[in-house]
Formats: sequence, structure tokens, C-alpha cells
Amino acid sequence: MTIMANQMPVLPVEAYTSQSWFDREMEAIFSRTWQMAGFVEDLIDPGDYITIQAGLNNILVPHLHSETLYMYAHRQQKTGFAGHHFHFFEPLSADYLDGIENNSPLPLIDHIPKDKIGAYVPMLFPNLGLSETESSWSTFYVIPVAPEKSIVELRTKVMPVSDWQFMAQEWKSWNFFKNFKGDKYRTGNPDDPLASGDFMAEDIYVCEQQQRSFKSPYFSVGAIAKDLEQSVYQYQRNVQAFVEDNSQ
Repeated sequence: MTIMANQMPVLPVEAYTSQSWFDREMEAIFSRTWQMAGFVEDLIDPGDYITIQAGLNNILVPHLHSETLYMYAHRQQKTGFAGHHFHFFEPLSADYLDGIENNSPLPLIDHIPKDKIGAYVPMLFPNLGLSETESSWSTFYVIPVAPEKSIVELRTKVMPVSDWQFMAQEWKSWNFFKNFKGDKYRTGNPDDPLASGDFMAEDIYVCEQQQRSFKSPYFSVGAIAKDLEQSVYQYQRNVQAFVEDNSQ
């Protein structure tokens, strides 16, 4: 593999399709980087435990009786990299933010300043995403299981308030959302997989279509990739560096 400034792709198609590449990444990347085990509440009582497959490592995380956890093994968006980690921020639209106390369909996270509210989606290399909105906090953990198959595990937290408060907030938000019908881009097709408003479902759909395209003899990288896919370019650079530095 060779690197040419701002050229796509850095990695060959085989990096997404072949068993040999998958095996190299499991050994060189997923066995040597931080992997998500779970949340603290997964280990509430002594005797609770979590098992994790982190690359080639089988890891057990138990809650022992000492009360200590031990481990055995659109336009205004801002994106970029901090080291190997990707970050994304997009502020809320002005009309939604202006009446956020009433417009949010879920109770607001009460410790976020109003001028800092927006969609934060950092991606911790290689496979853990964190997402924060005005009313929820989520993790999305991408678990590689085969060259052309991954499991995306989503976990979301909201404010710990009563059912009544959730219901009251939903009622208050009705006035803002009552006119939002159909798909978000007004294409007239409510079944459009890229217009659901669920960014995770949309991203998964795009990845699945891209994965299928690799099998075509006509596959090529688009002309605008070098300008609009810098995050993919940098991520491939990170993968390349890990594979080359850690290959035995």
C-alpha cells in the first residue's frame, strides 16, 4: 500500500472483503485498541459479570465482592480528527432551538448549556461512537464478526424522570412536530431509506450498499471523494498505519 496526499482510496477493496485482511485487522487493530465493555450499571451486584470478545482476546469483567471492578485482560457542522479519533458537531436549527424547552420530544438533559446544545458524534478509533443530543446520550459499538459482516450495538440513556414527565414533554413537543409528515427531504416517498431521520439506520443502509458495490467489476471511487470524503480518507490512513505498525 502507498499513500498519496489527498488521494482515495488508501486501502484496496480487499480490505473490506477478504478473510486475510479481516484476520490482519483483528490481530493488529481490534486486539490492540480500547474496546467497549459496557456500562457501570451492567455490574451492579457482586457476582455480576460481562464477557467481551475484543479482537482475538476473550475478556471477563466481573464485579467482585470488594466493590471494585477488575478487568482481566448541513453546513454548520464541524468535523475533524484528534489523533486517530473523529469528531462531528452540528448545531440545532434556530427555530427548534428557540423553543427547545417545548419542542424537544423527550425531557432535556438538564446540565447542557443552551448555547452548547446540538448533535455531538465523536467516533473513537476504531469502532466506538458516542452520540449526544439535547435529550439523549448514546453509544454505538461496531463489532466486526466477518469480512463482510458487523454487528452494531446501540445503547441509549435519557434523563431519569417519571413516566408523567416523559408524557408531558411529548405533549408539549406536538405543536412543533405536527407539520413534520413523511420523509425529511420531502421526496414524496416515506419509504426512502435515506430520508427516515434516523441517522444510524441511514448510515447502515449506505454501508450495506457500498459493501455490495465492491463485488462489481465496474466499482471505482467517485471523482468528488477526495474533497467530500476526507473523514474516510483519514480513517483509512489510521487503519493502514495500525496494520503496518503492528503486523508481525
